Amino acid sequence: MKCFAFFGVALVILSTGCGGGTDEGASPPAGDESNADPQTVNEEPMTPSTSSIAYYRFAGAGDVPCPDGSLTILEDELILVPAEMNSDSLPDTASRITMALQYMMDDTCNAWTGEDLSIAGVSFVDGHADVRLEGSIYGPGDIVLVAARMQVLLTVFADAGVRTATVTIDGDCIGNLGISHESEEKPADYIFTREEIEVF
Repeated sequence: MKCFAFFGVALVILSTGCGGGTDEGASPPAGDESNADPQTVNEEPMTPSTSSIAYYRFAGAGDVPCPDGSLTILEDELILVPAEMNSDSLPDTASRITMALQYMMDDTCNAWTGEDLSIAGVSFVDGHADVRLEGSIYGPGDIVLVAARMQVLLTVFADAGVRTATVTIDGDCIGNLGISHESEEKPADYIFTREEIEVF
């Protein structure tokens, strides 16, 4: 699948919804998935297992029309689309979020790079997810970093059990990726809500 190239400059974030479809043909991430995150913590009753992992990826040439739930960051260039991946059954929310983030990071159409990016830990208690990433995310311009920020947040909130979340990368709030002014800076313990994410 050929990825969209990015040659533009920062534009206002626009949301869009297009005709349906899911991606079932992508390959699972490389590596031993059973060791993806040894620090996953889940404090919830065991729930029925799931056979799919939802995450967000950058649209490729085959995503026309784009699926419902897509988010346009830069029209015709940077579009985030939901994907559903077949996987072994995962009985709890923390494990599902961890696996979804791993799929997201390993996706070959990512417009950003981050070879040292890893999941330091994921916990889930009473509807709140705490996600800790380590490493760096790089992109050709702030708009790509904004897209990466939204990709991470949409992936975390793709699990229906998540109502609120704190997400950090190297101890800094993921919401600070791609900001243009220090007045937009969020504290490390900033809590994102489902309602806030759904606005996009």
